[in-house]
Amino acid sequence: MTRINDLVMKYHSIYLEEERREVVFRHNVIERKMPKDIGYDDEQKARYLNAYEDLDAGTINQNQVLKILTSIMEDYYGIKYPLSIE
Repeated sequence: MTRINDLVMKYHSIYLEEERREVVFRHNVIERKMPKDIGYDDEQKARYLNAYEDLDAGTINQNQVLKILTSIMEDYYGIKYPLSIE
């Protein structure tokens, strides 16, 4: 199992919220995009792993990691997250 898979399993509640947010993006984006886990480029994948690594190290909290993950999805889908993230 890769490191990201280990972290996703460890922080499964974060991953579930991330997936909920992706559904919102996919329903609000005009162009068809691959799911984020397939379509992220190398830089986005690195940011994604770093976010979970920082959460695991305790340098950021759950709210902060969700903001980072949402920002990555905003970059990927090319739109702002339409729901409040506060």
